[in-house]
Formats: sequence, C-alpha cells, structure tokens
Amino acid sequence: MAEEMKKLPEKKTPLALMKAISDGLTGFMAYEARCGMAQAYNEYFLYGPIVRISNHREWRVESEWPHAKGNVNQVSRKGDHERIDFIFRSKSKDNDAGEQWVALEVKWAGDKVSRLNVAKDVRKLQSAAANFDGKNLKSFLLIVGRHSIDKSGKPILQAKLTGLPDRQIVKYTSFFCTETAVKYGVTLYAIT
Repeated sequence: MAEEMKKLPEKKTPLALMKAISDGLTGFMAYEARCGMAQAYNEYFLYGPIVRISNHREWRVESEWPHAKGNVNQVSRKGDHERIDFIFRSKSKDNDAGEQWVALEVKWAGDKVSRLNVAKDVRKLQSAAANFDGKNLKSFLLIVGRHSIDKSGKPILQAKLTGLPDRQIVKYTSFFCTETAVKYGVTLYAIT
C-alpha cells in the first residue's frame, strides 16, 4: 500500500488536480456541516482547502491572480475585480506535458440561489487562455453549493447557470448530504 501511494502520476494533470480539489471540498463541507458550520459556507470559506490540496499535490498556487485585458502580468489594484480566483503551476517539469498551468474560478451557489450568472467568470478564463503567453493553460469553473439528485440518482447542481458557452461539459461532480438531508456538492466545468 505504501508503494502504491508513492506513485501518483495522475496528480500532475490538471484534471486530476481539479478532481482532488472537488473531492476535498466535498469532504471539507461534510466535516464543517457536522460541526454546525453550514450556515457559514461561502466562496472564500473554501479558499484554504483549495490551497492546501494543491500544495499537497505539488502545484504552486496563487490566488486573486491579476488579470487585465491582454496583460495577465498587470499589478492588481485595490477594488480591481478583474482577477482570476486561482492560478496553479506544476512544480516539476519532469512530466510528459512539461510545465502545466491551471486557471480556476470558484462560484458559490448557496441555499437561496436559483440562478447564477457565470458569464464574467467564463470571459476571464477564456481571456486568460488567449493571453497567457503561449503557456499550457487549462481553465476550469468550479460551482460549489446546493445540489439535488435527478431521477437516475445522479447529483446535479440546483441553481440554473447562465452565461456558460453552449457546449460545456460537466467534467466531474461530487456531493454529500447533511444530517437534515440538505445536499451540497461541487460541479466542475472545463472552459475552452
């Protein structure tokens, strides 16, 4: 078993990182719900676990990455909302893909959210990919919050999203139920 844990080549891929973050956030929210903290859930409540998981999986992480039209290296100013929530960079270049970069926008879809407009987040991710100096950048949108179960037993996001490009595919979904049967989860979209 210890030998199996040593070899985790999948942790070096962007999708493996996003799945680890999704599962980790689901576990974190389940733990916090058992401690009576569900009412404190919001987007920023999730930043700590995201940083810890990415560091453990050997990715460098920066939050609130400055993002300006055509210039991802511009310094952010107070009140500047044109920032990407997270940029991750692989720590080692010993994988086949070379150095990899991941951009992540996180959105909270709480109990009272029935519609969530993600157009601005999608635009920032698409713009970053286009202006990222030719680096190998993958972009993801992570929607965290209320989920329900469809007729087939599959977890689905409860809030209706607007602003997603037409052909976005859900890459991964993870969820849990609280003691009162409230369902929280994570839905991950790859943004191209």
